[in-house]
Amino acid sequence: MALAVSFLLVSVRYTLMVLLPVNLVGNSFVVVIFLKMKAARQFSDFLLFNLAMADLLFGTVVSICNLAFHFAGAGGTAINDFYCKITGGAVYLGCGVSVFTLAAIALERHGAVVKPVRARARMRDFKRHRKTVQIIWVVALAFVSPIVVFLKKIDVAENIVDCGFMQKEGMAEFGRIYDALVVLLLFFIPNCFMCCLYGKLVYKLWCDKQLNRKPRLALMNSRDKVTKVSFLITMVFTVCWVPYYLRTLLALVLGRRMLILSLVVSRIFIVVNSCANPIIYTLQCARFRRHLKSLLICRKKGRKISPPKI
Repeated sequence: MALAVSFLLVSVRYTLMVLLPVNLVGNSFVVVIFLKMKAARQFSDFLLFNLAMADLLFGTVVSICNLAFHFAGAGGTAINDFYCKITGGAVYLGCGVSVFTLAAIALERHGAVVKPVRARARMRDFKRHRKTVQIIWVVALAFVSPIVVFLKKIDVAENIVDCGFMQKEGMAEFGRIYDALVVLLLFFIPNCFMCCLYGKLVYKLWCDKQLNRKPRLALMNSRDKVTKVSFLITMVFTVCWVPYYLRTLLALVLGRRMLILSLVVSRIFIVVNSCANPIIYTLQCARFRRHLKSLLICRKKGRKISPPKI
């Protein structure tokens, strides 16, 4: 058993060492491409940029902190209150920003297909876009504040530790209520909301025969591709976050703390999610591939020749 745990910890360590540069490189490309395409920005581009910033934040923080934890050792002295606060805060902040952004993407896709005239009118409303992004971060930060203040290292048993709320003055009960609200408001309700929207989109794009008649066929095919990418991003996010929230639910139902090892492993899936979106864009989105190719060519040849005019 001890050998299996040791092997798992070593595997986690090297997995993080691979995922960290993938996260940094992939999401940095997304950010740079967004900053360069000033004239052609759409609302969906703002949201994907916001998603990349969230992935960079908590993917990098969680990877670095977990790597420091593993190289320091797996014993109870390897983590402290700072580790719990910084990684817990990064996880919940990243989750909040990501899930609210994905919900906004689903709403934007729904509007583009169901109410295209209104969607086109709002497409260039950059003040509205920036306000939406700001609201997402403010609401996510509100969820994080109790983590940063109250989360700390807790000794569960000999050589077994976990991160949790202070076990005094009713904070343990507050911690259970907080975890339940997080599962409800950051996972269950947003995913139900997105499932309803994508369900309507599936019907409109693939079952509604009125939309599949010319001259709207080409337009619907274009929106079909964008919707598929959005749906795939949402599915990957949900699958990667299930282990973390399953662990949280088990701790709530069983009424006891879980092993720190389960926390580390569940966060590996979160880091995987933070690396996945740029790969999905590259494989599924021709527009992103064009911008990425142009960026790479400019970086490679920019000092030798001037960039071609378009």
